[in-house]
Formats: sequence, C-alpha cells, structure tokens
Amino acid sequence: MERFCPAGYLKWLTLCGIVLLTGCASSSLSESDSRALAADLRWVESEDLSPISDDALLTKILLAEMALARGQTNTAIESYATAAAQSEDVQVVRRAVEVALREDDYEVAMAATKRWLSLAPDSVDARQLLGVLTIQQGNLEGAYSILSQNLPAEQSERDALIGRLGSLLMQPNMPDEALALMQRLAAEQPSSAAAQLALARLALSREALSIAREAVEQALSLRPDWVTARLVRVDVLLMQEQSALALAAYRSLIEDGVSSSEIMTNAAMLAMQAGDLRYAGQLLRALKKQPGQADQANFWLGQLAEQGAVWTEALRYYRNVRGLLQGEAMMRIAWILARQERFDQAYEELSAVRSEHPELAASAWRSEGEMLRMQDEPGAALQVFNAALLAHPDDLDLRYSRALVLVMLDAVEPAIEALEEILAVDPNNPAALNALGYTLVDQTDRIDEGAAMIERAYEAAPDDPAVIDSMGWAAFRQGDPERALSYLERAYALASDDPEISAHLGEVLWVLGQRARAREIWAPVLVTHPDHPVLRETTQRLDP
Repeated sequence: MERFCPAGYLKWLTLCGIVLLTGCASSSLSESDSRALAADLRWVESEDLSPISDDALLTKILLAEMALARGQTNTAIESYATAAAQSEDVQVVRRAVEVALREDDYEVAMAATKRWLSLAPDSVDARQLLGVLTIQQGNLEGAYSILSQNLPAEQSERDALIGRLGSLLMQPNMPDEALALMQRLAAEQPSSAAAQLALARLALSREALSIAREAVEQALSLRPDWVTARLVRVDVLLMQEQSALALAAYRSLIEDGVSSSEIMTNAAMLAMQAGDLRYAGQLLRALKKQPGQADQANFWLGQLAEQGAVWTEALRYYRNVRGLLQGEAMMRIAWILARQERFDQAYEELSAVRSEHPELAASAWRSEGEMLRMQDEPGAALQVFNAALLAHPDDLDLRYSRALVLVMLDAVEPAIEALEEILAVDPNNPAALNALGYTLVDQTDRIDEGAAMIERAYEAAPDDPAVIDSMGWAAFRQGDPERALSYLERAYALASDDPEISAHLGEVLWVLGQRARAREIWAPVLVTHPDHPVLRETTQRLDP
C-alpha cells in the first residue's frame, strides 16, 4: 500500500495549518506560488490522506515542490534525487524521474528509474524508460537488451509499447543510435505495421528518408487502409520533393473520405504548384464550407485567381477575407490594383494596411516604394523608403529596396554603402550579395570582387534567375563570353520575359557573332518593355 500521496497530503497539510511547510522554509508561499504548487501536484490521482511518518523525507519533497513553483529547478532536482533514494513510495520516485527528465538531467533520471525498478520490478514503463535512458548514454547494446527482452507477448500491447517507444526516441535530445535501435526492433517485428510505422516516423524526424520510405511502404503493405500511415507516407514524399506523388496520395485520401482542413489545404497548394488549377479550386471551394475555414479558403482562392490572371475574381475573394489573413489579403489587393495601373487606389489600400494592420506597416511601405519604381519614379520611391526607415530602421527588406533605388538613380557609391551595411548585419543574405556583386561588376572596376560575391549568392540560390543572370554578366565582364552564355541561356529559360536578362543574353550573342539570334531575343521584350533602361541602352548601342 502506498504511504504517500502528494495531492491528498497537500489537503491534509492545509487542514493542519501547513505547519511543516512554514517550518521548512524561510517564508511562506505567496498566493501565486501556492497555485503553481497545487498545479504541479496534480500528477497523482489517488486521494489517500495518510501522512508520511518520516518528516525529513516529507521536508525534502515539499522543498522540491516549492523550488519548482519558484523556478529553482536545480534545487528541486537535488531534493527529489535524495527523496527518491530514501523513499519506498513508487509515486515519489516517479515524480523524481519526471522532474529530472523535464530538465534533461539524465544522471538523476537514470538513478531514480533504477530505484523505481527496485520497488516495482514488473513495471513495463520503468523498463522502457530505462532502455531509453540507456540509449541516451550511448549504450545501444544495453538498451537493445533491455527493450527487446521486455516486449509484451500480446501483439496489440507490443504494438502500443513500440509506438510509445518510437515517440520517446523522436525527442530531439536522443542520440543517433536511437534510429539504429528502432531498426533492429522493427526488423524483429516484420509483420507488425505499428513497428514499421514507428521506424518510419523516427527516420523521418532524422531526415533518413530512404529508411522512412521503405518502412512506411512496409507498414502500408501490412495495413493498406491505415490513415495514419498514409499521412506519414505523404510527409515522406514531400520531404523527398516528390510533389506529384504526394498530391496523388492526398487525392486518394480525400476520395476515401479523409478530408480534414489541413489535408485539403495542403492538397490544394500542391495542385496549384502543379498547375492543376481546376482541382485546386474544387478543393478550396469545399474547404470554404467547413466551419472556420472561410477566410483561409477565400485567401487561397484569391491566390488561385491571381495565378490564372483573373483579376476581378481575385479581388472579390480577397475582399471577403477577415481575421488573421486580412492584412495579407489587402496587400494582394494593392498589387492587383497596381498591375491594373490603378496606382492611386493601390496606395490607398496600402495606407489602410498600415492603419489597420501595423504589423505589416514596413511591408506596405516597401510595396508602395516598389510600385513607384514600377512607374519609373525612383526619386519618389527613395522618399518613401527614407520615410519608412525612420519608423523601421532595422528592416533589411526596406534597406535593400532603398539600395536598389539608389542604383536606379546612379548613386552608385551610396548604393554600395547601403548594401555593405546590410551584409554587415546579414553576411549571407543572397539578395544583398547578388545586388552588391552585380553593382560592383557592372558599375565599377572591382569586377573580381563583385564576381566572388555573386558566386556566394549562387551557392545559396542556384535556381534564382536573377542570380544566374549575374553569374553570366560577371563572366562576360571578366572576358569569358562563352562561359557567360551558358549562364545567361539558363537564366533566360527561367525568365524569358525579364528585359535585363534578355538585354544581357542578346549582348553576349552579339559579341559572339550570333546577331540574328540576339535580335530574336530582344524583339518581344522591346514590345513589352520598350522603356526599360538597360534594354533600351543595350539595343541602341549595339543595333541602333
């Protein structure tokens, strides 16, 4: 029979005027400390009110709980470690384990767990925890011996135990050996879908994707309709960047009636990414009917309409967004208005964003400046960015946009200084590296220095057409047009409507003697961007 129950004993102490509590501490608990103490003591369900006969042990426990209430975790662990070593009560020892694990004190947790086993040698929980702590110590063989010898004979109980073990091993402080241990346990349970899924989830958490994929497929071969395993399979596919297979898996789940809002949203995003706008719209319209999902559905339906360039429909959806996404929806409305050259209305919308959603104020200022750049008004844009930076001096996006405007105004040295200031704060910022590198390559004689910066940007963003273009232009400025051509062809394939990329590619082709091809590259963008300064200067200089 248990001799001590903290929850019940707290009541007994209260009736007695908490004599021992005030005798053990220099001051009584405050009201807030009392509430925290009571909350910490809810872990025991028993209502046994019999007191502990050992006052010294009781003092240790009370000191530990007081220390926890006051955030003095080291004192609490020390007190509970002593109490666990002295107590014959399993509940006290389990509490010591719990407190030690909460603070990642594995030495105390291990000692208390061994004490737990000495008091309750048949406890499956204690043996499982001992195995996990043995893994934490790096003793894979010892852990395997403990865990494999204590699996229940009943399959359902064994599956549940392995599932709990898998969850424990997914904790971030578990060493790499945890995955190897789970692989061995799963290999010994080849007909257990639960064991295979536990392995898959653990492997996924460690980004061991091939192991995760094989294990989840094995789990599904054993239980084809297991929804949990099917969802884990989708997660693995997404981590493997196999979005088409992930979308097919989501579609199958939805067709089988598994249609949570998260599944439908994720599937819609994948469908949009794949260009299947019809299916994405079908999912989002269904999502809109689910309780509490209208705002999210309207926002993504607006994105869908934008992707299809159906501006009126996009505006309608965005205007129906409320709640947390309303500010972002208003930002999208402003950009649609700008695309329609309704700039005055766009600026009014951005002003409303700043007023109603101050957390987006810096983004709204940046958008206004970018729109002024679109209108070829860099001076006005600079004024906007200068004013915005007075309110948001540490916003790197605003500082970056201001630097680009300075380049447009031929204020090269101030632009270089502004970009260098950004990189002093964020040395690996690929956009700033690319912008500064390109400016040095294009506008100064510091070509090799600029090329080195562009290479750093390229390492971070190898698929960004602007960075690829800069790589090509740097090679050209370094006197290697053949190498430049390979980069610029790649950039053009990714963004054939970009006038600056077209200008650069055309110039390199011209220098290499491919003048007819250069004219073919320039012709369409001269129609769509006749006033672009780089394109205009390049074509007038080479082919007046």
